Amino acid sequence: MAKIIKESKTNKPTNKPKGKNSKGDKNLKGPGKSLTPYLEDSLYSEFMQAYQGGDWIDSEEKLDRLIENYPLDNDLRHLRQDLLLRSNVDGAEEVDLKKDRKTFIKKFVLRIIGTAVGIALLVIGYTYSSTWLQEKIAIAEQTVLELAQENSLNAKYADAQAFIQAERYSEALALLKEIDNDEPDYQNLTEALREAEALLAIDIRYDEAMGLTSQGDGIAA
Repeated sequence: MAKIIKESKTNKPTNKPKGKNSKGDKNLKGPGKSLTPYLEDSLYSEFMQAYQGGDWIDSEEKLDRLIENYPLDNDLRHLRQDLLLRSNVDGAEEVDLKKDRKTFIKKFVLRIIGTAVGIALLVIGYTYSSTWLQEKIAIAEQTVLELAQENSLNAKYADAQAFIQAERYSEALALLKEIDNDEPDYQNLTEALREAEALLAIDIRYDEAMGLTSQGDGIAA
């Protein structure tokens, strides 16, 4: 009997509990859950592609869907604020670029119009000045011709008077007739013609009388 009790004490299983710091308890710890599960979502990859490409509308739409799927994630909300800030900045820059482009186009068009107006004024001025110059040249040429003709008439009239003084009446009458052909209204021309014709007639009759006298016919002379 004593032998049976001794064996039972020897074979009694020990149920000693394991402590928290035991090696077995340390090895039982499983893999930890990810703190940013949206990083593994394909929608996040699509969002990043749109975000990096500057497509703010598409990226904002995808980010809103991510926030709906992960409403407790503050990083996504911060990312949305950054997205709105970047889209506003780019929008303002785009507006500024459009304004600058409009201003540049406006200035360019104004310069073209100004240049065209300047060229038109130059053409008009050149045409006007050319016409004015041609008129002045024509007037000057006409004036020169008139002066030349007047000088020629004056010279002929002076020569005619000199021929009359020299009793060369036929030559004086010829010059006076040339003056009458060119300028019938020449001053004192009519009186000079009458005088020259009268003197020439007297001279002719005198020569005829002298001829008869030399022939001895004094009565006829």
